[in-house]
Amino acid sequence: MSHQDSFNSTCAILGCTTKEFYAVYESEAPEFDTDTLSQQILTNVIPVRRTCLNAANSEYSLEKLLTAMLEYAPHTLGRRYVAVTLYIANSKGQDVVIDVVRAWVENIFLPIIELFKAKINGDLTPAMEEDPLKQKLSIREQHHCAITQTLDIAFVYELINQKRTQEIPGGVRQSPMKATQIIPPSLGEFNDNTEAKPGFLDMVWSWTQIEIERIKRMIGTPRNAIYMTTAEDRSFRRFLFYLDGTLYPNKYMLRVLGNFFTLSNGKRSAEVEFRPSTDSGFDPPDPNLIKVHAAIAKVLGLSGVRRYFERIELLDTEDSALLVENESNFVSFLTSKLSLIAR
Repeated sequence: MSHQDSFNSTCAILGCTTKEFYAVYESEAPEFDTDTLSQQILTNVIPVRRTCLNAANSEYSLEKLLTAMLEYAPHTLGRRYVAVTLYIANSKGQDVVIDVVRAWVENIFLPIIELFKAKINGDLTPAMEEDPLKQKLSIREQHHCAITQTLDIAFVYELINQKRTQEIPGGVRQSPMKATQIIPPSLGEFNDNTEAKPGFLDMVWSWTQIEIERIKRMIGTPRNAIYMTTAEDRSFRRFLFYLDGTLYPNKYMLRVLGNFFTLSNGKRSAEVEFRPSTDSGFDPPDPNLIKVHAAIAKVLGLSGVRRYFERIELLDTEDSALLVENESNFVSFLTSKLSLIAR
């Protein structure tokens, strides 16, 4: 997807041409420097539009959503995209600002919430010998959950079957594990011809700068996966926690969202470090993909969008059990959720 194509849906909402959008986006004038423009939006646009943003939605905070999209964009160009879009929208009036933020919720965050929760293979944990990715992650993480250091119970059974019980560590929690993909495989199935929500692909790309073709190459590989307990897998896909990068390669600080959520080991923070390929034989997770998940989690958590859509989920438990096995099912699922929001 080219830059030119990626802004088409945004320009349609703004009521401007791509040429007009690029006049700002590609400007080298000091006032349009990314940091300067972003600060202007954070100081002089979002607070000024606070009343209309609050009036437009009382279920979650559009003001905090815009602020988080700017402050936690996973890429500098994604931050610039948000700043330029809001700069142009603000020049056209409060109604356009509202239209833009609603479009981002409906085209970026709602689809992503559903894609991450999609039960591509159900919630069953496949046997190790049937899941090559799980085998690789088990070796990379030395048979432990990367998040909680819980021991893989399948590995324990393997040791028992091989009469190697003396090798089973004592005093360590045991649990079933999953090969949790950081970016869901279903996202890689989308292309420009998919009949999904208009603007889904281009807006997701504009903010994250993660290209679908690159995702496709990483699906099913250790670069896009983390070894977790089944409990942590569900929480990760619900954006209840995320991994923040540090100054050290492959080392992260785990942060939880919400005042009451804890990991399955009862903790609310952790240091998570992945071994390099030279030690394990398999690549560690791609830091850019982890950063995208973290950015989404921060926006959803700080704005209240995640909590709101979880309440929406309770309104339609039959649809929430839908297995999103292909693009057509996902589109039907997404349409049903949007109809609930519109009520």
